[in-house]
Amino acid sequence: TISGNVTVVKTTNGEVTKTEIMSLTGTVKDRFFNSTLIPVDKKRVGIITLLLEVIGDGSRMRGSTSWYDANSANIIAKKSEWVRK
Repeated sequence: TISGNVTVVKTTNGEVTKTEIMSLTGTVKDRFFNSTLIPVDKKRVGIITLLLEVIGDGSRMRGSTSWYDANSANIIAKKSEWVRK
């Protein structure tokens, strides 16, 4: 089990549009990372789920991210890539 806080940074055309600290819990099994993130700020409503494949030396993960968009009242899923810095 993996747990901790992460800073999620949303960008559009290379510009940072939103930054939020979220609590992460997840697991790694057979090079796949599965996790759930919830906002640390209890006033915020939201959840993010990840299913990512660990690539190469582990500095990159690629897969799918899903989240609830309160503005449109929809669950959205998109391809994503996470990079360790």
